[in-house]
Amino acid sequence: MIAAIFAAAPGARFKAIRDETPPPALASLAQKLSDFEGIEPAELPSDLRAQLRPYQVDGINWLSFLRGLGMGALLADDMGLGKTLQALCVVDGRTLVVAPTSVLQNWRKEAETFRPDLSVSIYHGPKRSLDDDAELVLTTYAILRLDRKVLAQQDWKMVV
Repeated sequence: MIAAIFAAAPGARFKAIRDETPPPALASLAQKLSDFEGIEPAELPSDLRAQLRPYQVDGINWLSFLRGLGMGALLADDMGLGKTLQALCVVDGRTLVVAPTSVLQNWRKEAETFRPDLSVSIYHGPKRSLDDDAELVLTTYAILRLDRKVLAQQDWKMVV
């Protein structure tokens, strides 16, 4: 069906996907998905201080599943339903959070409240410096743009 759609487009060039050898990462993903039987429950952080709602547990399981496949993820729902908490539950290793300036302090407060053992640093302001020991580094879109070379040199396990 997809081949027919592309073939019908004027001037379109299309080669059937199955005629090509997939890249190794895609072949690995295909193998993992061929054995798929469902999303396993994620292991929650030992320092988690929150009573999770069922839909939040589902979101955490989804994020963990996709992270295990080496894929990115997106949580999209109404404000106030716990997306920050869900993201904090899957932080495992040095993580960069890029967010609007208006919510940086909220991220810090939620991390301190719900994941008290997680070391948090805010990378912002004119005298900003990276804390190499911080597991969770919070910054803004503007700082990311300004300091992209510095931030790109870091070994992030995850970026939110």
